[in-house]
Amino acid sequence: MAWALLFWTLLSFCAGKAGKTTSQWPSGQQKHWQPAHILGDEGLSTQQVLTQPPSQSMSLGQTVKLSCTGSGGGSWNYFSWYRHLPGQGPKFLLYGSSKGEGIPDRFSGSTSGTTNYLNIANAQAEDEADYYCLSWEKKSNTIHSDIFRWGGQSKIFVLPP
Repeated sequence: MAWALLFWTLLSFCAGKAGKTTSQWPSGQQKHWQPAHILGDEGLSTQQVLTQPPSQSMSLGQTVKLSCTGSGGGSWNYFSWYRHLPGQGPKFLLYGSSKGEGIPDRFSGSTSGTTNYLNIANAQAEDEADYYCLSWEKKSNTIHSDIFRWGGQSKIFVLPP
C-alpha cells in the first residue's frame, strides 16, 4: 500500500497534478523529470539508500530536526523535502533554502556530511504529517542523466503540552 501511495505521488508530481510551478522546482529541473526516470534506479548500487526515522514526536512549540541520511556511496548533494497530510496531495516543502509556496519561515533545511535535516521550529498541530526526503545525483550535463532516490517515510506526531 505504501508503494501505491508513493507511485501515485511521483506520477502526480510528474504530470503537474500536485500544483507545482516552475519556480518551485530546484534549478528548473522539473522540465526534465519523467515518471519512468524518477521511478528507476538506473546506475545506482543496490547498497545506496536514504534512511529516515520511521517516526518522531514533539510537543507544541518545540523544534524538531528530522534526518535523511545517505549511505552506500554516491554524492548525496541535492535534497528536497515533501509533506503529505491525510486527504491531501503531497506538498513540496523545500530545497536548500528555497521554500515552496505558502511554506512558513519556521521550516528550514540544513546538511552535515551525507545527512540532510528538515528543521521545524515552533511546532503546530498541523505539522503532524508524513514527511519524505528526495535526493538526486547529477551524473552529467545531459538531459535524463540525474539519478533520484527517495527516503522512507517519517511520521511526525505533535503532542499536546
